Amino acid sequence: MIKSSIKGRLMKGIRYLTDGEGNQTAIVIDLAIWGELVDDLLDAALMRSRRHEPDIPWEEAERQLAELAGKEKRERGNVPRQHQALGS
Repeated sequence: MIKSSIKGRLMKGIRYLTDGEGNQTAIVIDLAIWGELVDDLLDAALMRSRRHEPDIPWEEAERQLAELAGKEKRERGNVPRQHQALGS
């Protein structure tokens, strides 16, 4: 059985979910209130997960981005702009 714990009432927009034994199992975060902070937290987690990847020079990153942009443009072909956003 999952229920909200009392801690969730102490911070607006934050609810801790607990199992039948009272162990915290999850957290529900109101993104309308905390969305920017959650985005920052996820960005930091992503950066940390990639900390052992090799660095590349800026010029190489630019070249790779330009290559990807060209590939996407070729894949879209001559689809009118309003349809590209819909994935058509």
